Amino acid sequence: DGEPVPDTCTVLHTSTREADTIVLLTYALETGEHETIRVTRDHPIWAADLGVYRRADRLQPGAALLLVDGHRAKVEGAIWQHGRFTVHNLEVEQAHNYYASGGSLTGAFLVHNGGSCAILARLRTNFSVGQAFEKAALSRLGLLKNTTTIEGFTRGGHLGRAIPDAITDAGVYEFKNRLFISHTRQLQIQINYAISSGKPFNLVVSPRTQYVSAPLKEAIKDTGGTVMVFDSSTGVLSPFLH
Repeated sequence: DGEPVPDTCTVLHTSTREADTIVLLTYALETGEHETIRVTRDHPIWAADLGVYRRADRLQPGAALLLVDGHRAKVEGAIWQHGRFTVHNLEVEQAHNYYASGGSLTGAFLVHNGGSCAILARLRTNFSVGQAFEKAALSRLGLLKNTTTIEGFTRGGHLGRAIPDAITDAGVYEFKNRLFISHTRQLQIQINYAISSGKPFNLVVSPRTQYVSAPLKEAIKDTGGTVMVFDSSTGVLSPFLH
């Protein structure tokens, strides 16, 4: 689906510095919860609706943040504080980006510890490839892109919202162009919605997908749906056998 995937990385080193201004950034999750995080005014934050990193002090109310589970949060506002503040920096192995939270793990969103052009270019490329895969899969299956937000419950009983890639009378569809796919909160919500609607949930993955978790496959099977592989280069749609 073209979005960055969380992974475990090593912190290479940490440092501190002084800042005269910090920003208290408040944002809202799809669950209705609100969180606030303290960041420096120039800290790069991934603006998911624009597909670029933006300084914290340039994020406008309504800007979308990319959460660790693939969902989005909305910036509600910012309060500037002036004075002398000790701020902490860290450098992360490989990607040099990480998820920062104002409180909860589910509220962690994508940030960067520097303005790396190489990382930005890679994220843009991944996003473009994912969007191309989704478009090709929709065309192959004769489906229209869904833009309607649905509601469903997670396995823990929490109500959440998601936007499946396609919804028809015959089923609910989600496309993933990832190496590893697990039973994420996003998919739990979509599967619960499919069950409550009496429809099968169908997951379509790309040939690069190496792993779909057993709990996810079992949950999809329980809806009467399938996990399929779509090769956009050949147009062939086949069962996922891994």
